[in-house]
Amino acid sequence: MIKRTARCKATRDTIWRTCFQDVTKWPEWDPDLKEVTDASGECVDGTTMTFHMADGGGPFFMKCASVSINNHLEFTGRFLLGFAGAKGTFDLKDTAKSTSAIPETEVVYTFGLTGVLGAIFGSLNKKGITKGVEEGLENIIAMSEAAQGKE
Repeated sequence: MIKRTARCKATRDTIWRTCFQDVTKWPEWDPDLKEVTDASGECVDGTTMTFHMADGGGPFFMKCASVSINNHLEFTGRFLLGFAGAKGTFDLKDTAKSTSAIPETEVVYTFGLTGVLGAIFGSLNKKGITKGVEEGLENIIAMSEAAQGKE
């Protein structure tokens, strides 16, 4: 699993509404996604969707779980007859110096491939997965900071 942390000058609510609430907009921050289709709704426990990858991979059926709006979400899916899967998590926490006038949120993004074949694919493509996580997190920070105060 690849784990990256960044600080964002936006509230947890702004980050959530800008980047996570509408799962069909996830390709705006995730460079590895071309499109998200068949979403069953906004990001809540049990929301399902299909990922279509920028490199032509997929479609992959995914599901949101352990969702706590403005705080935490997981998205998971299995493929290759269940021998491989993917799991991503986001955690949003106010930093100690965050105030209503000057918000600051710690954003933690963890992503990896799971299962027997996922472990193999993940180790073979660790550099690409790391790049996707880092660029995705950078995009989340930039989009959220641009949106802060515009609501």
